[in-house]
Formats: sequence, structure tokens, C-alpha cells
Amino acid sequence: AATVLASTTLDSNEPKSSEPADEQALLKRAEALELEEVRLEMVQKYVAAGKTQEFAEQEVDKFLSDPERSEKYLEMRRYAKAQSEAMMGFESPLFIGGGFLLGLLGTVGLNYLSAMKDVSP
Repeated sequence: AATVLASTTLDSNEPKSSEPADEQALLKRAEALELEEVRLEMVQKYVAAGKTQEFAEQEVDKFLSDPERSEKYLEMRRYAKAQSEAMMGFESPLFIGGGFLLGLLGTVGLNYLSAMKDVSP
């Protein structure tokens, strides 16, 4: 009876311990998808540069198998992607438009004041 109780206790804890495993599996899957995406992009760049498909795949696989170089590349790629996603929000065009409007009003206002001084005695 004690064995059944112990296994029942373990079974009740099992969903809690499987959640981090699910998260880890999800992270590994995301990393694998990212590597596949990077691999395809790099192979396409080699082929566009006039290299053969086989040569491109060999070079890209060699590069991605070197953890030191590939991790640096992947980190820079993630950073650039995050920066581009941050610039895609509505805030950036709003700030640029606001800066343009402020500059335009300042220029027109100063020119108006200068013209008023010239006209007035």
C-alpha cells in the first residue's frame, strides 16, 4: 500500500515537473528553427554569389558547427532582428514626424520674425 501511495504522490507532482520540460522542449525547437532559417539564408547567399549548392551547404554546415563563430553570428543576428522589430512600432514614425513638424515650425517662425523686423521701422 505504501508503494501505491508513493507512486500516487509522484503522479500528482508529475504535471508540475513536466512544465519546465515542455518549456525546454519549446526552447530547443525554437533554436532548431532559428538555425534552419539561418542555414537556408546563408546557403541562398552563397548560391546568389555564384557558388554551387553543394559547396554552399558544406561551408554553411562547417560554419554553423563551430560554436564560437556561429554563436557570435547568431547573437548579432538576434540583436539586429530585435532592433528592426523595435523600429517597426508606431512610435518611430510619430517621433520622426514630430521632429519634422517642430523643425518646420521653428524655421517658419524665425523667418516670420525676421521678415517682421525688416518691415517694421
